[in-house]
Amino acid sequence: MGLLDPLVHVLSVAVMHMPTFPARVQNVAAMALQLPLATLVSDRGLGVWDTASRAWGLAAGSVGTTHHLVLQDDAQLCAGFYLQAQAAIANSPAAAISLMTPAATTWRNRRRYPPGVALIMPRAWCAPFVAWASALPERQKQHDNILVGRWLRRMRLPLVYSTPSIVQHGALPSTIAHRAIAAANYNAAPTSLTTTSNPT
Repeated sequence: MGLLDPLVHVLSVAVMHMPTFPARVQNVAAMALQLPLATLVSDRGLGVWDTASRAWGLAAGSVGTTHHLVLQDDAQLCAGFYLQAQAAIANSPAAAISLMTPAATTWRNRRRYPPGVALIMPRAWCAPFVAWASALPERQKQHDNILVGRWLRRMRLPLVYSTPSIVQHGALPSTIAHRAIAAANYNAAPTSLTTTSNPT
């Protein structure tokens, strides 16, 4: 499954949101200052995949875009985040991109499963991913980032990580009992960015 390399990459953005948590509402308001056109996808109490599938599914209606970004509502963004995300796409236009490289001490399977804090995929990949994951048994849909990793390996599609990390996992309590995930080499004001398939 390929993607033509356009001269300009246009990115749509969705934010998975738990509006019943005041701290997350405040964080989303801060994110909106940098991403005013992002679409909020609110939890309906039907599980993680219900929210994630709708967030990734928005790509289908984002006419004119080449890539789609799904953020968690506890993500803390670097300065100039949108431009840095565009730089990551320019580095790896035909790959899934995690904008946060997790520290090895908090994420042992990072080469197989990217953290779900900030993930980009080419728009053309999003609908096939949602269709595949939606057909799985419900017991396999508890962690959307694991589904992304599984699908990428199944389709033999590349996954890369931004260097430095341009997103930090916010210090908010997990809504699904995850332990805290720390970003490796987070830079709150990056001046340059590359991507790598072999995070260190």
